[in-house]
Amino acid sequence: MSSAPASTEPADHPEAHEAPLPTVLAALEAGGIHARVPGRDREAVIQSVVGLLPLPATVDRQFLFQSLLAREALGSTALGDGIAIPHVRNPIILQVDQPAIALCYLESAIDFGALDGKPVGILFTMISTTVRVHLHLLARLAFILKSPARETILAGGDPKSILKA
Repeated sequence: MSSAPASTEPADHPEAHEAPLPTVLAALEAGGIHARVPGRDREAVIQSVVGLLPLPATVDRQFLFQSLLAREALGSTALGDGIAIPHVRNPIILQVDQPAIALCYLESAIDFGALDGKPVGILFTMISTTVRVHLHLLARLAFILKSPARETILAGGDPKSILKA
């Protein structure tokens, strides 16, 4: 008995075929750069970030909040050096029209369970339209965070210079 490979994307979904992939820049422009995001712990910060995300009114923000917490319970999304990338485990759950990455500079760095033990002060929170876009943006973001643009991101400051980097 043979079985077909499993996929979480419907066969007729446009992203399941060779649709163009979004850039991190476009996703950052959609999600925005936010300074002084409040919160004294991981839950409070994630709640604040969910409130900042540009989402359609039909999206259940409480469900998104719980999904982000559930992902963190599986293992911290902290990368080290004060950066974390909270994201939902299943990127299709929200049914949004375009991916968004919100870059959030926290009011106070918090413990995110990073392997290097450093508190997190910078979050990239990602909302994707499909698994393909989700993985693409995660890979591109990881690449950017190893490039010279990393220093500009760590320094914070002017959103235009961050987007340019």
